Amino acid sequence: MTYYRDLEEIKHQCVSTLSNKTDDHSSLKSSKKMLRRLHDNMVFCLENLGVWGAFQACRILLRGDSSERNLLMEAEVNGGDDALRKTYLAQAASVFAPDGIKGIIMFEKLPHYSPIPF
Repeated sequence: MTYYRDLEEIKHQCVSTLSNKTDDHSSLKSSKKMLRRLHDNMVFCLENLGVWGAFQACRILLRGDSSERNLLMEAEVNGGDDALRKTYLAQAASVFAPDGIKGIIMFEKLPHYSPIPF
């Protein structure tokens, strides 16, 4: 299905970007683990909650505070990982988003934006 392929492509792009930016093997391994866990969670949401549920999960994880997010993902996220996580989630949300709101997704992570609840 196209959603799974799109999520795999997003994950691959994030890993490629990460590999180019990170020289520390331990940090790279930790970041890849976080990304893999996030990706697996999005696939789980897609399979069990459908497209709309996966979209809402992305939105919640993009807006939630870091301590809550770390509990949900069972991982500590450092600053660099947080940017990677946001990139993955924003791109995933745009894949799941209904056509009428695809242009809005990227603005949700900006501090001045107040999204309209769905």
